[in-house]
Amino acid sequence: IGVMTAKDDAAQMSQGAGMTFRNNIEWLAGNYNEARMGSSIFSYLMGYEDPRLNVYFLPMDGNASYGVEAFNGKTYQAVPAGHANAQNDIYKSCSKPNIQSGTPTYWLRASEVYFLRAEAALVWEGFGSADSWYKQGIDMSFQENGVTEPVDDYMNSNLSPRAYVLSHYQYGQTLSAPCETTVKFEGTTEQKLEKIMIQKWIALFPNGQEAWTEWRRTGYPKLNVIKTL
Repeated sequence: IGVMTAKDDAAQMSQGAGMTFRNNIEWLAGNYNEARMGSSIFSYLMGYEDPRLNVYFLPMDGNASYGVEAFNGKTYQAVPAGHANAQNDIYKSCSKPNIQSGTPTYWLRASEVYFLRAEAALVWEGFGSADSWYKQGIDMSFQENGVTEPVDDYMNSNLSPRAYVLSHYQYGQTLSAPCETTVKFEGTTEQKLEKIMIQKWIALFPNGQEAWTEWRRTGYPKLNVIKTL
């Protein structure tokens, strides 16, 4: 049985074999305005100064006065994790997923396999080095997304997630950072598991079903609390 080791090994659905294909997230974001950056991934990508930010999300549309300038010089904003507001122009102008109509839908990518192996190595002997698999998972996610920044610089950073702030007179909200966890692979077994799952969650974007399943299974990554209505 083969193991996914390269970005081209991904299981995905796209145009081909006479099939008409259009990415469903692009349709939801562009036609129904029902897909925007969420506050939790805002906190992780912005806080880690993650180079995948520019690949995953578009800068804000229109009036960006209530947006936040990122490390790449562009302005982004997210919709809070929980709110009682109907769809509105403020939320509509928040950062859309950077997905085009022909972007494939990925079911399984090599980066996810590396993180699965990292988790196995963390708790069982004979599965290799969790540290090595973790690094390879991040590196593969960078490759899958066309990121050329050195993975070592990212992995050795002491940066942590940042608070989410939407400064607007009507829809303003501030949410604390979900955690203070860094990318650097150190700490107890549980702390290392959290790091693996955070990076796996980031790498899974925009496969929300899989990300939700992993969060439900492990409790990681920590996310902004949904407001009870």
